Amino acid sequence: MSNLLSSIISSPEQPFALLYRPTVNSGEVEVFQLHLEKTDTIEHAVSCDPRYKEKLLLLPFRQVIERGYSAVDDGMPILSLPIIARQQVSVSSLAEQLPEASFTVDNVHLNLDDKQFGQRVTRLIENEIGQGAGSNFVLHRKLRATIAEYEAVYLLSLYRRLLKMEFSAYWVFLINTGEQAFIGASPELHASLNEGEVSMNPISGTYPYPVDGPTVESLLTFLSCQKETNELFMVVDEELKVMSQLCEKGAQVSELKLKPLSHVAHTEYVLCGESHAGIADILRETLPAPTVIGSPVQSACDVVMRYEPEGRRYYSGVIALVSHSPDQISLDSAIAIRTAEITPQGHVEISVGATIVRDSNPVDEANETRSKAQSLYSAMLPETHRSLNMNVHKNKIQNFSDIPTISDALINRNARVSRFWLTAPDERRRCLPHFEGKRVLILDGNDTFTSMFKTLFVSLGATAFVEKVHLEVDFKPYDLVVAGPGPGNPLDENDRRVTDMRNVIQRMIAAECPFFAVCLSHQILSALLGLLIVRLSPPNQGLQKTIWLGDRQECVGFYNTFCAKADESTVSNLHKMGIVFYFDDDKQVHAIRSAKFSSVQFHLESFLTIDGPEILDRFVKPLLQTQCSGSRENA
Repeated sequence: MSNLLSSIISSPEQPFALLYRPTVNSGEVEVFQLHLEKTDTIEHAVSCDPRYKEKLLLLPFRQVIERGYSAVDDGMPILSLPIIARQQVSVSSLAEQLPEASFTVDNVHLNLDDKQFGQRVTRLIENEIGQGAGSNFVLHRKLRATIAEYEAVYLLSLYRRLLKMEFSAYWVFLINTGEQAFIGASPELHASLNEGEVSMNPISGTYPYPVDGPTVESLLTFLSCQKETNELFMVVDEELKVMSQLCEKGAQVSELKLKPLSHVAHTEYVLCGESHAGIADILRETLPAPTVIGSPVQSACDVVMRYEPEGRRYYSGVIALVSHSPDQISLDSAIAIRTAEITPQGHVEISVGATIVRDSNPVDEANETRSKAQSLYSAMLPETHRSLNMNVHKNKIQNFSDIPTISDALINRNARVSRFWLTAPDERRRCLPHFEGKRVLILDGNDTFTSMFKTLFVSLGATAFVEKVHLEVDFKPYDLVVAGPGPGNPLDENDRRVTDMRNVIQRMIAAECPFFAVCLSHQILSALLGLLIVRLSPPNQGLQKTIWLGDRQECVGFYNTFCAKADESTVSNLHKMGIVFYFDDDKQVHAIRSAKFSSVQFHLESFLTIDGPEILDRFVKPLLQTQCSGSRENA
């Protein structure tokens, strides 16, 4: 037995960590001796101490306040843990050396029972998704228990069991700070940085294994479920927003894969892009992960703060490994989910969440949280036939991926998403003459879809700038203004974003400045043109639809709770003024075109829209060939 591992086993109260990262060191567990420090900013936490080349970080959820986002301030600090000694041990050797101590678990309960959790889900669908605050939100609850007559050595036994059950997770970890312990099996990469490449790993859609084990038929049913499909597509959009902010050329989306765990399986993508951002910026800009909060992220933070007054502690935060070397710095990190916090008194808390969308069933969402908690809870129990069965189920899912009907289902899912985002950045770049050299201003209404718009415009040859909407926007130096999307009600006079965007649109119409309006701004423009704005029930949040735009059918992504309705008289009168409307049989206005402006209700920049750049070119090209009466050419 090694000296370091022997020291930890003989004195498990000291700060240490056991970390299994199968994508980095398959078959090897990293053993760390740690030193505990606490801080309150990400910048300070990642700063290099010349005495240590590596450190572990635990970022609490409340750290989203560094981005100006809302969070319950539960007082949790950033835990910075410099690594003062390390070694690697094989998984098999570690399993042989770690003790198998028996213990009992008492007082197992949820902080919210199924009825209480279901009531939160119902209220959120009606009052938030139904009012346009966002397309999806993650609500969580806490499984609490007490380990009787707790001793720190029990942590080692827990880790031994968990490692056996969840060896395919992204990180399987045990971190004892000396003041509290964190043990978990996170399925999801948060963000990584290696040789200038940033990666993220959106995971969503949950397939709980049937009692008798997974079958091809039930897995195909899961893969064809529109709700589960939309959940993943929505978080891909959210993470593409983040990657578009971090990566000058944006990110590329991988093929769709299955992620099998012991009690559930998920669907996942990997996003990759080149970036010059530093580690502190990457951690700050990627927190929180959309998969654990919802979208749009800023609005989701506001909503979750209202629905979860108890705070999140470290749940949905980040566990990161930062490495400094003379040549480069690197980052690997996992989202702090499927994680138990354990106090020196043996109190256990496991936080588990569910993604709530417009068609969520409260009972199903409550059951999903139970399934997610089951892995960690099972590890607290003596090894049973059931826990062994879970590994059989997981292996079966891995084998299912090679079955033609399953692999075809995965491929077919990717056939109806954006070709742009599936293509490598250098391959999708095509400078068009009417875009080249043009300056585009993109106005942000608190939805960073605007960063994806910037990626699209840059790929077509333009130079794009993103700016928060405000009353004093100066659009004269630009060839085109994009009035961007955002959450909320387009008729809300108490929403400063809405009133500012309306003011800017009115000014652009008066100045005959070319502009392109999207989603919320499309609704604001429609209202200014005299169209009726109505609330949809159910909303079109995270919904892919096939629509007609003139003589062409397009498969596009919608994220709207409100829409403009066309009436014959108004449309006829405006048509005489050269304004053309595209609407469906229900009179929902999908797009507007005129000589000086155009707009769309859908998100052509979305992963849900198959031919986004082509639609953008069709709607924007005529505008780039006009001039604003106050533009830079005439200034």
